[in-house]
Amino acid sequence: MRRLAQLREKKQGFTLIELVMVIVIVGVLAAIIVPNYVDYVGKSGASTTKANLQMIRTAIQTFRSENAGAYPTNLATDLVPTYLPEIPPDGLLQQNGVVTAVDNAGGWQYVSGTGVIKPNLTGADAYGVNFSAY
Repeated sequence: MRRLAQLREKKQGFTLIELVMVIVIVGVLAAIIVPNYVDYVGKSGASTTKANLQMIRTAIQTFRSENAGAYPTNLATDLVPTYLPEIPPDGLLQQNGVVTAVDNAGGWQYVSGTGVIKPNLTGADAYGVNFSAY
């Protein structure tokens, strides 16, 4: 009985090797999970940007069909609230502003003479597609 009590007293706490093994396992799991998480976040932002862009393009075409082929001159005043409840944000920077020249601040770049609208972003998305090709 006394021997069992002595064994229990010696087994209090973790050894250094056990702690190092736990740290290594957590590190390996983090190295596997973090890059995948970052990739999924980028891909979801790209998908959201494409979906919101399609929504705006549909509203522009609806406006054009109801206004004798004329494109909206100002998206915020011509489309909201009749065709859209609000200008949706881009999926990456969550900006919903509309500009005429790309400044990479997020939102949308709109050319009122041609009705062309694109993300106000430079570079490529998580899929490798340039934002200018959207």
